[in-house]
Amino acid sequence: MFIKRNRTRHAGKTYGSKLLVQGKRVPGKRPPGRPVAGSPPPKSVVVHETLANLSKLPEDLIALIEDYCRGKTAASEPAADAASEPATGKKPRRRRKG
Repeated sequence: MFIKRNRTRHAGKTYGSKLLVQGKRVPGKRPPGRPVAGSPPPKSVVVHETLANLSKLPEDLIALIEDYCRGKTAASEPAADAASEPATGKKPRRRRKG
């Protein structure tokens, strides 16, 4: 996921939009007719899918979303809380005796 920033110019005025976009890999178009025996499968292409329009949000909130998409965490988040929780979100299993 990433933030896509578009700028367009119409009638001398500049417009901008900010979109939350996800890249999806889909099969490419096949040529017409039946494929030749032993030919490689069709190549795949990446298509951008718009998930949300972020244009009306404040810039600092968009920057926070962009940091999250890049894998960065907030500096104000305490590291001790993340270490105390299990990584999988499940309770640890007890071993049976005997």
